[in-house]
Amino acid sequence: MEWVSGKTLAQLIGRKGLPLRDALKHAVGIASALAAAHRAGILHRDLKPANIMVNDAGQVKVLDFGLAKRTQRAAGEDAGSTHAMELETDTGAVLGTVAYMSPEQAEGKKLDARSDIFSFGVVLYEMVTGKRAFERGSTAATLAAILNEEPKAPGELAGGLPPDLEKVLTRCLRKDPARRFQHMEDLEVALEELKEASVSGELVTAGPARPKRFRKLPWAAGMALLLAAGPESGSLDSGPRSQKLRSCPFP
Repeated sequence: MEWVSGKTLAQLIGRKGLPLRDALKHAVGIASALAAAHRAGILHRDLKPANIMVNDAGQVKVLDFGLAKRTQRAAGEDAGSTHAMELETDTGAVLGTVAYMSPEQAEGKKLDARSDIFSFGVVLYEMVTGKRAFERGSTAATLAAILNEEPKAPGELAGGLPPDLEKVLTRCLRKDPARRFQHMEDLEVALEELKEASVSGELVTAGPARPKRFRKLPWAAGMALLLAAGPESGSLDSGPRSQKLRSCPFP
């Protein structure tokens, strides 16, 4: 087996996620690796940060195909090839790491490439926010969230995310497989374009949250109006104290 010297994404992702450029660079590498696996008719079925390494040269390696499933023979393989053997699991069995499962995987349904695309979306969500999209306090609660809940908008957890990246994430994490990216190659192209725009400085990011404006105290606003009206308003005595207040500058 190949020895990979580096760190897993689980080790690299901090509490606030990865820098945007690093996240996009690694995301393109992961998508490229999965696209190659899918072209060979292989589903990973257990994609998670602990199964993805970034080697010392910065290259992404997708590891641990122990739960991989062969869905079809690759082009050019004959029916008798040992490499064409299917690694099947009966429909109804639930395998994988719960927090990164697709809804159809959580329900034990038949899977295709779109299940890996959902899991990839969960990984990418964690890469840019530092949070897991669906993890809850228990396995049952996490499965329920995957099936029934939408994750918190990533922009709420990580300021300055590009709206186009949020759209990609949203599309990856659709409950209905028909509404996700249908092929990993298409997702790879979308991420490559975002990465190139980020490197060139053309990627539009969400602006920082607008600071709250200072709200004047009601009594101060009222006092200013009264002073501006002068003693003729009758709201203040017209004696020396009133004149003193009128001449006192307010900050």
